[in-house]
Amino acid sequence: VQTCALPISAAEAAPPEPPVATPIPRGVAVRFPSATATPAPRSKSLLNGSFDTGPAGWNVVQGRAWTDTWIPGQGPSLVLHTDTASTVWVEQTVNGIEPGAWYGASALLATNGAVDRGWLRVSWLDAPDGAGRALGNDDAPSIGSRDPDERSVAPNYQVVGTSAVQAPLLAASASVRFLLQSSAATSLIIDNVNFAPTVDPSGATMPAEARPPVPSATPPAMSAATPRPRRSDEVRSG
Repeated sequence: VQTCALPISAAEAAPPEPPVATPIPRGVAVRFPSATATPAPRSKSLLNGSFDTGPAGWNVVQGRAWTDTWIPGQGPSLVLHTDTASTVWVEQTVNGIEPGAWYGASALLATNGAVDRGWLRVSWLDAPDGAGRALGNDDAPSIGSRDPDERSVAPNYQVVGTSAVQAPLLAASASVRFLLQSSAATSLIIDNVNFAPTVDPSGATMPAEARPPVPSATPPAMSAATPRPRRSDEVRSG
């Protein structure tokens, strides 16, 4: 079989012309596609109030915090610690607050050493995610101890709560906060945190489902306080 090559014209042999860009007139805005950011999920309920997943969901603003087993029958508790004379705190923001609605907050608190004051506070804000302007605070009764070696006897735990408190009419979020005020290095033990809607009180307290369970076991005697190494789940401010 014989083959023959066909002659190639000059036009076919020449490389193709590159595409010509269309000039954009001055003063004309051109939009280019961009990636759409996925908004972070906003929690409308308190998360990890029993600290089963360590300090996850809680923000240490001052001091440091980790989880440890302190209150018998309660599993892990959050230990909020200060190394100096200061006020430290840890908090979690809850979105989706209904303005004018009633809420209740409660927790188990215990001291580890001399604590001037340890208390639960609900702070109301007029913007989501804990931003915006502060509208006011509702505090639960505080606990304290003057004994620097109190944990050598037993954790002095107490159930504290705000009872029913009304969200301000402009509230959009709430910060559930635990504060520790001390004149020396010490710790506040936190567990069974609850924050949820409740009924219009008219003199009534928060419903039973909003209260933390009281430990059934009697706390055993504990050894004298000794410095603890930094734990794997410890969170520090800043």
